[in-house]
Amino acid sequence: MLDLEGYHADATSKYSSKEIVINSPGLECLTLHEDYLPCYVLENLTSLVKADVDVGHCCIKTKSTEQHADRVLVLLRKICNIKYLSLGARTMGAIDHAVDNKLLLFTNMIRLELVVHNCYGWKRLLHLLNSMPNLVHLVLYKFKNCEDNVSEGFNFVEQEVVPCCLLMYLQEIGFHSFRGLSDELKLIEYFLKNAKVLHRMKISTDELEEKQESEFREKVLMFPRSSILCQILHHNIMLKPR
Repeated sequence: MLDLEGYHADATSKYSSKEIVINSPGLECLTLHEDYLPCYVLENLTSLVKADVDVGHCCIKTKSTEQHADRVLVLLRKICNIKYLSLGARTMGAIDHAVDNKLLLFTNMIRLELVVHNCYGWKRLLHLLNSMPNLVHLVLYKFKNCEDNVSEGFNFVEQEVVPCCLLMYLQEIGFHSFRGLSDELKLIEYFLKNAKVLHRMKISTDELEEKQESEFREKVLMFPRSSILCQILHHNIMLKPR
């Protein structure tokens, strides 16, 4: 396992002011956590199975940083053979501002975990899902930054073409730290409507009073389900129509 959090490593690597080079053909797990966007040069990662990537800054807004944000997509293309991927809030923020529109392709990916900052969205969520045709498990976390109380929504835009994984393989989805907001409900509705082989959707909500929680459950139960096998659990309680 290679863990670069604050930069410490146990595989062949070197660091300079311009780039970090990682060369480790036997490496199976890779963790990259940095609060900036260095240029990673990844070589000979033929055994890599799992990666946890949280690099960049979730509050990138200026055009001058777009070229740096593109580095995240370059990095992801170098690990496209993995089966398990986690993308942190900093990386999701960077991806939102990248101008590189070339499609990623993770044909072996079966589990994806995403963390989104409360004032940045999953603008490229469907772009990511389109690149993972065999995805089985999807987990989405909403991270609230205590320094920023303003939520700008997810910027989620439903596309005409539904990602292949939703039509054929996606079986389980988890939503965590939701608050019953309209954009969150829109996201839940989209997956229930389009995930045709979904077995289970797990939802956890924060900061809801009993009445709000009840109203949230009623709204979720009103959404049509494409999969007749789909079970919806809210805090591990199965939701059933009255």
